[in-house]
Amino acid sequence: MRLLHVKKADAESHITDGGEKTVFLATGADTDNRVTVADSFLPKGSSAPWHYHERDDEIFYVISGQMEFGVNENQLIAEAGDLVMAGPNIYRRFTALADSHVIVINAPAGP
Repeated sequence: MRLLHVKKADAESHITDGGEKTVFLATGADTDNRVTVADSFLPKGSSAPWHYHERDDEIFYVISGQMEFGVNENQLIAEAGDLVMAGPNIYRRFTALADSHVIVINAPAGP
């Protein structure tokens, strides 16, 4: 039986010079590499360039704010309550159009 209870205040976190904060709620080490769950705060203007993942689905659930995503040829605007997913070998990028709070799930665990 696998059981994990993570208090956000105690979880591993990373803060960039630009103010992005990511808290790792579950990692591959916790889930036998099945999934990673991260709670991210992205200040307006934060972005990730075009890239792809070779093996994992990447799922973004927007809690607050507004995010612009590029997924292959598609350009999307996601707001609170929206979910965006890009599968393996699918090019993706994102930009926070406003301060945004996002849950990011990678399955299997990564990157």
